[in-house]
Amino acid sequence: ALFFRLAYQQGWLNLIPLSLTVLGYWVLIIGGGTQAAITILLPLSLQIVHGLSPLWVGLANLVISIAWTIATFLVSGWSGARERFALNSGVALMLVSLLLLLPTAQGERLPLLFLAVFIFGWGIGSHNVHLGARTMGAALKGEEAITAASQSMVRSLGGAVGTAAAGIVANLAGLGEQITIKTVNGATLAIYLAAIVPLALGVFFILRFTRLVVPRPA
Repeated sequence: ALFFRLAYQQGWLNLIPLSLTVLGYWVLIIGGGTQAAITILLPLSLQIVHGLSPLWVGLANLVISIAWTIATFLVSGWSGARERFALNSGVALMLVSLLLLLPTAQGERLPLLFLAVFIFGWGIGSHNVHLGARTMGAALKGEEAITAASQSMVRSLGGAVGTAAAGIVANLAGLGEQITIKTVNGATLAIYLAAIVPLALGVFFILRFTRLVVPRPA
C-alpha cells in the first residue's frame, strides 16, 4: 500500500510513455509468462521433492483455478476505488505469492505452497477481468474487435515465452543433467528467483495502467 501511494504521489508511473493498450498487453504477457514459469516445474516438485502422487499435482492446479474463479466473480462488478484496488492488488498478490513460494523450493512447508498458489490464482482473477475490459475500452477506433480477439493470444504468447524461459533457467540450474531432488530443488528456486523481476515490472505497468483508466478523484 505504501509503494502504491508513493508511486502515485511522486509521479514514478509517468516515466514510461506507453499507450493503454500496450500497457494492458504487457501485463497480460507477464502474467501468462509468470504463471507458466511457476507451474511448469510444479509436477516435478510435488512428486520428486515432496514425494506426493500425481493427484496432488491436479489438486494444486485446481486450487489456482478455484481462487481465480472466486476472485473473478467477486470483483467483476466493482468500479471506482474498488476497481482500482482490484487492478493494483491483483498483480501485487501474484508477486507476494512468488515470494511465499521461495521457501517451498527445498521440499518443505507444503501448506505454504498451497497457500501461495491460492494467492497466485486469486491475484490473476482479481485483476484479469478489469484488465481485459479496460484494454478493450482503450482500443483505437475501428480496432476494438482486433484488440478483444487478440487478448487471449497475447496471454498465450506470454505463456509460451514463460515456458521457454523457465526451461532455459532450469537447464542452466542443472536440471538437464539428471532429475534428482537436488536438481529439481535448484531449478525450482532458480525459476522463482528469475520470475521476480518481470513480475515486479508487471506491478509497475499495472500501476501506470490503473492511473490512466481509473484516475483518483481530484
